[in-house]
Amino acid sequence: MFNKAHLSPAELKKLRSKQRKAAKKLEQSKAEVKRKEERKLEHKSKSGGGNTDVPDHKQNEKLDPSKLEWTTDPLGEAVHFLKPLQTLLPNKIHTHLMAFEIYLRKEKPLLMLQALKRALRLERNHPELHTCLIRFLKYRQDKLSSEDTTIPEVISVELTRLLPKTDPTRLNEDFLNNNQNSLPHRLHAAKSMVLLDSVQRDRGLEIATSLDEHLTDRTYQIAQLTLEWLESKEFGATPDELAHYKSQCHAAFPRACVFMPPQSPTANATTTGTSDASGTADGACDSTTATTNSTSTAMANHNHVDTAVVASS
Repeated sequence: MFNKAHLSPAELKKLRSKQRKAAKKLEQSKAEVKRKEERKLEHKSKSGGGNTDVPDHKQNEKLDPSKLEWTTDPLGEAVHFLKPLQTLLPNKIHTHLMAFEIYLRKEKPLLMLQALKRALRLERNHPELHTCLIRFLKYRQDKLSSEDTTIPEVISVELTRLLPKTDPTRLNEDFLNNNQNSLPHRLHAAKSMVLLDSVQRDRGLEIATSLDEHLTDRTYQIAQLTLEWLESKEFGATPDELAHYKSQCHAAFPRACVFMPPQSPTANATTTGTSDASGTADGACDSTTATTNSTSTAMANHNHVDTAVVASS
């Protein structure tokens, strides 16, 4: 202990300030400990006892991989994934096509319109964008026509400014007429046609499955997308329709596996032994390349041996 009488007024004032701060800090520490104890007791009373540091359901819960990979809000997670794409890749049209797909499922018409406007600024004649426009116009007819808010008015004004026609059927016919020679555009026009009127199914099938040589972008990838659409519930092609289209594609792309006709077990066993060569850019399953390479290698080795023999002699 020290005698305060020997302290100067300034030193005494400084000492008292330190004592007040120490007392205040001690009170705060006691209050924090008390709050923690209260929270533990409150949790214990709710959970019926047990360890107050870890909830009971956390102690007994087993890790389930399927639960860890599952999400209760898939569209929310999709939006969380979309935001960085909109920031970092605003000049990629698929960023805005993805945004449209997400907001269509969330039924957010103004955000759907925003995505379409951004995509239109990048590439107005994109085939996938056309299908999105038709789906949005159909959504407006089905869901917004009876809605008594300002949203339909805003959308109508914007669509009139953005599109030459706001009737989906007429817009689709114009799109098809302007892109008759493009296979991707014909496919998406056919999709839109069937979506708008199921009576047009046969016409849509004829338009989408044409593989005339004069068509542009006549690739096996587009043919495969067409096949996937025919097989989907959206179209629901019959087995005969699928078989006919596959035979057309096989004639145009004979090395593409997806279009090959079914083979007998004996043929499959024979093919397996000779088709280990890697596929080419168009999904090739042809073993001719492997056979040719093997023959060329054998001939090269034979010539090398002959040369060596002549040199040694």
